[in-house]
Amino acid sequence: PSWLKEACSSDSKSMECRDGCKESACCGGKIGCGEVVISADICGQYVVDGCMDAWESVASEEERGESDGVNRVRIVDPPANIMSLCKSALVKDELACIEACRPGYCCYDGNDDCEPSNKDACNAYHGYCSNPWHEISLEVTIPAPSADIDVYCQGGI
Repeated sequence: PSWLKEACSSDSKSMECRDGCKESACCGGKIGCGEVVISADICGQYVVDGCMDAWESVASEEERGESDGVNRVRIVDPPANIMSLCKSALVKDELACIEACRPGYCCYDGNDDCEPSNKDACNAYHGYCSNPWHEISLEVTIPAPSADIDVYCQGGI
């Protein structure tokens, strides 16, 4: 992302740079990627953005058990029409409001999944997104079935 290069060029040890680079830390080779697949091109872009020093910091924290385990996310500006979408009584706009608020969900106090790395960006969402964020918090994510589901379900319908 374009903001990452700016964040890391001023201070590669800053919280914003480290949090922005954390998702790609396995590109640095010191942390395993688990089930995440990151292409060499994407890793290359993170190198260009200045993540190499940040990867060292993330790997060191992980090794020492100092990682706080919090998923910090950079909050982007909401769409320009968020006010009209979220103040409208139309059902189609209500659904569009939920989607407009989704990028700022980490600003929601009832959210346990993440927190914003740039909390000041949440101000643009707060006047419109309390109800949509509550709706998002109630969503249920159905996990993908395991690769061997056919072994267990051969007698199924």
